Amino acid sequence: SVVAAFGDQASSIDPTSSDSVKIFALKWFEWLQTGQIDRTQMTAGLNEHLTDDAVREMSRHLKSYGPATGDEIVQSRQIQDQTFYVVKLFLQRGDALSMLIGFDTSGKVTGVTFPSMGQE
Repeated sequence: SVVAAFGDQASSIDPTSSDSVKIFALKWFEWLQTGQIDRTQMTAGLNEHLTDDAVREMSRHLKSYGPATGDEIVQSRQIQDQTFYVVKLFLQRGDALSMLIGFDTSGKVTGVTFPSMGQE
C-alpha cells in the first residue's frame, strides 16, 4: 500500500516539491476511493465545500478505477497564493486518470477534482 511505502510523508506536504506532491496525490486518491479523507489537510474553505456526501459520491466513482500504481506531474501553475498541479495517475488496469489538486503556501489542500470525470 501507499501508506506502507511512504510512511507518514503524506501527512505533510511541501507544495514546492514535486516528489512530495506526487506522494500526496497517490495518498489522496487512495483516501478518496475509500471515502476516508484527512480533513486536517484541507483549507477551511475546501472543508466546508467538500461535504461528506460529496466525498461519498466521489468515492463511489473512483472505486471503479481500481488502485493507482504511480503518477507523474504533467502541469503546475502558480495563481496568487496557490499552486495547482495536474497529476496523471497510472491505474493498475492499464489506463490513467488526471487529478487536479491545489495547495496554499502552507501546504493545505485548496481543491481536488478529476477533470476527466467531468468534474470542475
